[in-house]
Amino acid sequence: MKREQKTKIRRAAGMTLSLVAATTLFAAAAQPSQAAAGYSFVNNGASVKMGDKAATFIKKAGKVKSGPKKVSSCAYKGYDITRIYKNFKLVTYTNSKKKNATEYVQQITFLNKKAKTKEGIHIGSTKSAVLKAYKKAKVNKTGILYTATKGKTKLLIQMSGKGANSKVKKVMYIKK
Repeated sequence: MKREQKTKIRRAAGMTLSLVAATTLFAAAAQPSQAAAGYSFVNNGASVKMGDKAATFIKKAGKVKSGPKKVSSCAYKGYDITRIYKNFKLVTYTNSKKKNATEYVQQITFLNKKAKTKEGIHIGSTKSAVLKAYKKAKVNKTGILYTATKGKTKLLIQMSGKGANSKVKKVMYIKK
């Protein structure tokens, strides 16, 4: 075979390989990742994850005790909007200051022991229950704050102390 023909074959093979690699990467990126889903919070049969559109959850979440309170966001181009329900506080955000801008879930904070994680953790749960539910949770230097991360969600669980008898004092879902 002549040198020119070999060069053309190599170029064609290289382009084919590049095309296959690009197609594979594109297909992988297009597939939804279960790990990216994050932890879910469920209330009144409505499930929501951090970063999800908030409209459906807000409609199903029950009666708002306080709010919505809207303030300019320091993290996004729109607003942070706070609603307080009987068992939890919901903070959403918008990426625009337009009147009917889409709200996305940014944070959920438990207000009492009736609010529970999907894994069953609530204010008052034991340290052993937290460790069993969130085996990969990391504890901070003080020994009282556990962080479990999954997808777009950081779940913060604050304990009443370091000891084996310590109980959950605070639970927060936060969008990463």
